Amino acid sequence: VIFKKKAADVNLNCELHDYADEQFYQDGLAYKQAHPEKLVILICSSSKASSTALNQQRFNALRNESVTMINTLNWFERDEAGQLVCGGSRMLEQLRDSGYASYLARGSVRSPEAIRRLTQSLCKALTLQRQNQPFAVVEIVFPCFYRLAGRPQRWMSAQEIEPLRQWFASRIEPEYPEEILKEGRE
Repeated sequence: VIFKKKAADVNLNCELHDYADEQFYQDGLAYKQAHPEKLVILICSSSKASSTALNQQRFNALRNESVTMINTLNWFERDEAGQLVCGGSRMLEQLRDSGYASYLARGSVRSPEAIRRLTQSLCKALTLQRQNQPFAVVEIVFPCFYRLAGRPQRWMSAQEIEPLRQWFASRIEPEYPEEILKEGRE
């Protein structure tokens, strides 16, 4: 069962609850408490500073909830000189130190092998939920080329996107490596 904001683009053959506002989070937790036998996924997007701060509060408050969180981290902007001006968060590192989560992983969709590793992380998170372990978070880091290009009001060609992809690969991906930050509760 997936609870998410309507803007999060997920098309799966499962029970899906779309929301226009932030109520998806509270309803998802309430649903899990009423249906502990169900696997519940809450999809959060850390796409702006305000949503990142809200998600940090949410994750820190979970403690003993047994749900799977997917956090999409794609809010990265650069200036004309190629310097990162906005974006990213270090929620997983902060959660690792909190001791509440049972599993924390960061993945990407940059290659078929990365997608395979991401799939394994999602399977691990769902397995832990099935075992009634505390919450797990899988963060997916990917670029939004529209933001990186300064929000052009036109279609972007592959030739325009390629330098942005290279910039993202050289500047952002090393800062947010694919990794398992925590496996097991201390």
